[in-house]
Amino acid sequence: GYGGVRYDADAMMLMPRIPPNATRLRLRGVKYLGSTLDVLRRGDEDEEEGGTGTFTVALVERDASESPFLNASTLDGRYNQALRLPGDTVRLPLDVPIKVFAV
Repeated sequence: GYGGVRYDADAMMLMPRIPPNATRLRLRGVKYLGSTLDVLRRGDEDEEEGGTGTFTVALVERDASESPFLNASTLDGRYNQALRLPGDTVRLPLDVPIKVFAV
């Protein structure tokens, strides 16, 4: 579906698609390994972003006693960033799948 969230054995894959006639898709409260994430995919037509598409994953909440640290990366590993504390955000100017995994 448009949400583009898929859980594999060792990771959560994110590839949200923007619905027709929309400029963005936001998923709030995505749960993974005891953490809560917000996902935002902006399209090229999103005027707030100056006409460039972006993909954002933000750590909203983490249960420190039960949750492992997370990383978010592109499948090719070109971009890789830690999501350790609430407020940590990965923002990519690309239209590529994002892999979120425990470290």
